[in-house]
Amino acid sequence: MLVQFSVKNFLSFKELATLSLVPSNLQDSETAVVTTANLRLLKTAAVYGANASGKSNLLKALAWMTQWMRQSSRESQAGDPIDVQSYALSSGSVDQPSFFEIVMLIDEARYRYGFEVDRERVVSEWLYHTPKQRERKLYERDGQDFSMSGQFTEGHGLAERTRPNSLFLSVAAQFNGEIAGRIMGWVGTVRVVGADRFDRIVSMRLLSDERYSSRIGELIKSIDLGIERLFVEQESFPGSEGDLSDPPAPSRLVRTLSVVRTAHVVYDEEGRAVGEEIFDLNRAESAGTRKVFELTGPMLLTLSSGGILLVDELDSRLHPLLVRYLIGLFHGDDNRRAQLIFSTHSSEVLEEPDVRRDEIWLVEKDRYGASSLFSVAEFKPRKNASLRKDYLFGRFGAVPVLRPFEDGSGQ
Repeated sequence: MLVQFSVKNFLSFKELATLSLVPSNLQDSETAVVTTANLRLLKTAAVYGANASGKSNLLKALAWMTQWMRQSSRESQAGDPIDVQSYALSSGSVDQPSFFEIVMLIDEARYRYGFEVDRERVVSEWLYHTPKQRERKLYERDGQDFSMSGQFTEGHGLAERTRPNSLFLSVAAQFNGEIAGRIMGWVGTVRVVGADRFDRIVSMRLLSDERYSSRIGELIKSIDLGIERLFVEQESFPGSEGDLSDPPAPSRLVRTLSVVRTAHVVYDEEGRAVGEEIFDLNRAESAGTRKVFELTGPMLLTLSSGGILLVDELDSRLHPLLVRYLIGLFHGDDNRRAQLIFSTHSSEVLEEPDVRRDEIWLVEKDRYGASSLFSVAEFKPRKNASLRKDYLFGRFGAVPVLRPFEDGSGQ
C-alpha cells in the first residue's frame, strides 16, 4: 500500500509536495482506515482545487514515476532523452533535476525509494527499507557511483550494466533481484484512469475473463444504467488501401476490432420482457455510461487484487450519488489492500459522514504558476463543521478567484 508520495520540480510543482496516506490523530470515521503491520493507512484521498491549479499534475507525477520505473531499463531507451517535464515558469528550475519519492508498504515491510532525473540522466537514486523499527540503507546512487549495503547483494555487479539514463532498481529487477522484483511488482499495481487516457482496454479484457465478467455485469446493473448485460464481440471491417498487396491478399482485406456491446431488455405493452436490444457501447450509450465502464475494470481489479487506483476527475459525467457509491466500495470493511486517489470538483463528497478530514487534499497555484499541496486537516476544522460550506466559502483556499467581467461594450 502507498504510505507517502513526494514530488518536486515536475510540471506545475516547483517546490516539494507530499501526499501522505497516514491518517492524522483526528477523531474521524475509521471506515476509511486500514491497520496493517502496525501502521494505519487511509484507503482514499480526494484532491480538490480550482481549474488549472495542478490537481491532475499531482496524479500525473505519480503515474509518470511508476511508468518510468517500469520502462527505464528497456533497450529501446538507450541513448534516448528522459521525457521528464520540469517546472517551466522559473529560469532557476528548468535546468534542475526533478525529484520523485515513494514510501510503500509491501508484505508488511516498509520501503522508501526515490530518484532525481533530468532530461539526460539519473542524477541520484536511493532505496531504504524498515524491516522493524529502524530505517536501513539498501543502496544509494550519485550519478554512476553506487553504494550498496550487504543486504542488497542482488545489485552487486549490475552497476556497469546500468546506463546513465536508466534506473538501477529497474536493472536489478530485470536480473531477477528479489527485493527489486518485489518493488516492481508493487509498482505494477498502480493503475491509472483519466490522466491523459481512459484505460478502457482493461475493462474490455476483464469482460472477456470468466473470473471478472459476471462481477463487471453485476456492478453495472447495481448502478442502474438500464443495461442487462455486457459482452465483447469481434467486428469485421475492411482494410485500408495501404494494406493491399500486389496481388491482393484476401487475408489483409478484412480486419477485426473488439467492440463492447450492451444488452437492454425489450418490453411489450403489458410491461412484460419479450426480448433484448443490442447496442454498441461507444455509439449508442451516453458519455457517463462509457466512463462507468472504463472505471469498472481497473476498479474491480484493484479491489480484488490490491493496489492503487488513480482517477482524474472522478466526478466528471457521473451523478453525485454514483460518485459516493464508487468511493464507498473502497471504504468497505472487506477492503484491506486497495487505495483510491482521485481528483474531483464534487463538493458533495465533502458532506459524506465517512469521509475523514485528512482524506481531503487541496492544490493551489500561486501568482507565479506554481502549485502547492496541503491537507484540510492542517486547518483543524471542527469535527461537525460543514467542510463543503467552508471549502466553497474559501476558508481553506484552493478555490478560483472570480472577478467582475466587463465586455467592453460600454453599455
